[in-house]
Amino acid sequence: MTGRSVAPLPGFSWIDRAALAYLAVPSFLFLLGWFRWWAALPLAALLLAGCRHVLWPPKDGVRVAGLGWGAGLFIVLVAAGWSVLGGAGHIFYANFDWITRDSVLRDLVVGAWPVGYGEANGAPLALRAPLGYYLPAALCGKLFGLRWADPALLAWTATGVALFLGVAVAHKRTWPAVLVTVVVLVFFSGMDLVGTVIMGGVRLATKLRITDHLEWWAMRFQYSSHTTQLFWVPNHALAGWIATALLIRHVDRPEFAATLPVVAALIVPWSPLTAIGFLPLAAWWWLSRVWTERSLRFVDPVAMAAAVAFAGVIGAYLVMGADQIPGGATAGSSESFASYVLRCVQFVLLEAGLLWLMLLSVRTDGLVVVAGLVLWILPFVAFGPSNDLAMRASIPALAVLAIASADVLSEPAAALKRRVFWPIVLLLVLGAPTAVTEMARAVLQPAWAPNQTHSLVPEPSQGYPPHYVTRLAGSPVARMLRPVQNVNLESRPSPNGPESDRDR
Repeated sequence: MTGRSVAPLPGFSWIDRAALAYLAVPSFLFLLGWFRWWAALPLAALLLAGCRHVLWPPKDGVRVAGLGWGAGLFIVLVAAGWSVLGGAGHIFYANFDWITRDSVLRDLVVGAWPVGYGEANGAPLALRAPLGYYLPAALCGKLFGLRWADPALLAWTATGVALFLGVAVAHKRTWPAVLVTVVVLVFFSGMDLVGTVIMGGVRLATKLRITDHLEWWAMRFQYSSHTTQLFWVPNHALAGWIATALLIRHVDRPEFAATLPVVAALIVPWSPLTAIGFLPLAAWWWLSRVWTERSLRFVDPVAMAAAVAFAGVIGAYLVMGADQIPGGATAGSSESFASYVLRCVQFVLLEAGLLWLMLLSVRTDGLVVVAGLVLWILPFVAFGPSNDLAMRASIPALAVLAIASADVLSEPAAALKRRVFWPIVLLLVLGAPTAVTEMARAVLQPAWAPNQTHSLVPEPSQGYPPHYVTRLAGSPVARMLRPVQNVNLESRPSPNGPESDRDR
């Protein structure tokens, strides 16, 4: 390989710049709000320089085609409707996890950054969590009042969904292709209903309600549907969706290699687990592009340095106290290894494996291959109170399969594609009930207003959630943080409307 200078890059369209800006804005807010100036300013400047190829492309560059106005309006309407049903804004029923999300947002608005919760064993307690999703809305609440934070979070959520859908369909040239892609992405899911019937029998299936949550049929694993991700964990989903859609959109453009490391790093303050799932996809594509080009001309040392420095610092911050979070193998001590493996195989086949095999018969590109391999590996390792690693690290890989499925269904069918067209349609239709039940619950259950007096940690002396809060003691990154300011704590009663679920 020859050459070390970064070549001038062709221009990117407005939707690429908007998507990258959406990922990046929370990172700048976090750096400036959490870290001392001598750490925040160099990191922010380095990160901005790493984004320059997309945010400030050469004026004479060749533009990648963007979205038309008609399709763009359709995307905005779908994104707004999907987001409103998801619970942001509390216009419709919001699932149980929104109680925690409301408390995090409240503390970010009423508390000074970094947010603190008193002391434990002589060390300050601080809000230590991936906060990327919340920070723009929290800033809006600080500027205009707490009551505006929740509507701002709805607007921020809908913007992210619109960018994801927009990037995914930006290369489509016909309305049917746009429509097929949007429908597939909204209703994309593994075959949870089939798994529920297999595990519980026909009798259980006859007792199911339209509002039931179907995702936990495999008990110890979950690959969440797109609608489940949006309705329960948009803080994890949005960055993974947008980054994956950008990677797929530019999969044939080697010049995107200059910016990809920064894209991967920007996911970390949104969701480090989602970033873990994105890393194999990004690494395979980046290495294959460099190998194919036989040149380092698209390797940007500034972007690489920005990605490593930013992800390293933010990662060190996020793992403080992580030893208290449960993890390990998912195998149970009371079952045989053969039974355990069969359970894992059954889970992956129904959630993604069968669809992956169908896609491989017509698409052998590396992203689809790597996405499938990630989904086969994840069930064997657990991390988090509800095995969050499998649920969140699977987000980018599932997005790859969803977009690949939409591409196969929306493209002119060759002879080989016709052989798998209807099997793929069948697999997607069998998965759609998961999204339908989530939407039905949002419409049929009563909406409830967020309680904006409840803190995430009402009584530090009675314990605190280790996946959200940690003691600032003994970590070098703690010395880079601004002084912690304790938030006003209030008691937090049990929820009234939502039913508890293990989905976190």
